[in-house]
Amino acid sequence: MGVRSAPDVAGDDVDPVGHYGAGVKYFVNRHLALRLDVRHVIAAQAAQQADGTSHLEVLAGLSLTLGRGKKPAAAPDSAPPDPDRDHDGFTNVDDRCPDEPGVAPDGCPDRDSDGDSILDSVDACPAVPGVAPTGCPPADRDRDGILDG
Repeated sequence: MGVRSAPDVAGDDVDPVGHYGAGVKYFVNRHLALRLDVRHVIAAQAAQQADGTSHLEVLAGLSLTLGRGKKPAAAPDSAPPDPDRDHDGFTNVDDRCPDEPGVAPDGCPDRDSDGDSILDSVDACPAVPGVAPTGCPPADRDRDGILDG
């Protein structure tokens, strides 16, 4: 399907045409925009002949955007927190000391509260410095100042 003029009415020569211009588009909302364009159309003969084709076009239009869905939800700014911050095998919710690597049963490190080099988990006297193997100080049951021997 097409439209064609008789050669004796419009002629049968074909001339190259070029155009340049600029335009603006103003969005009224997400779906509707107003458009204004200005173009200068020049036929190749315009430069060679005084009566060549050259004209200015001003176009106004309306743009309608169809099918634009809602914007996707923004991604979270940060990654979820590490479920085991101290990497001791206990998740933070089950770890009494989530920032210090520890051992069972509570995920806390084994401490030496009295500083006697015997860990509290095996020290029979964790609040008083003592000696191995119990971690308790040597006994002086008769309180004479001389350790039992």
